[in-house]
Amino acid sequence: MSKNLIIVSSVLLALVLIGVAKLVAGSQPRIIGSLPPNEIREIRQVVAHELKDWEFPRLAKDSIHHVGYVLHRFRRYSALRILWIDVKDDRYVRVVAGLGRKTIASDGWDFMVRKHEHWEITGTAYWGSLEVAPKDFRIPPD
Repeated sequence: MSKNLIIVSSVLLALVLIGVAKLVAGSQPRIIGSLPPNEIREIRQVVAHELKDWEFPRLAKDSIHHVGYVLHRFRRYSALRILWIDVKDDRYVRVVAGLGRKTIASDGWDFMVRKHEHWEITGTAYWGSLEVAPKDFRIPPD
């Protein structure tokens, strides 16, 4: 293995670990409604896993040739936050994730999460512009 590949791999691994830690243990989302802390924790873990599947950059052999793109994707992934969890009832919540309240209207995720035996995602929406955000999407007041 070449020296450059080892260096790039080490940097990418460090970014991965930082990103995962920040997403899971990052700032506490706003909870609209009420659920026990263990339920909130499970919901956050389910959504964090789904965000990782969609947003985390895939590493391939040619990633070394596109380091700038890969680093951009890592930075985006590590900046993502679960912004709020809107409790509809004790078995259904909507979780909104994005880079922040200032940009959520034009770039974000909306997860419909239901509890069967465990919490699971039953619907997902991503929008990259205001025109395609879900029609019922609203930013809750502070």
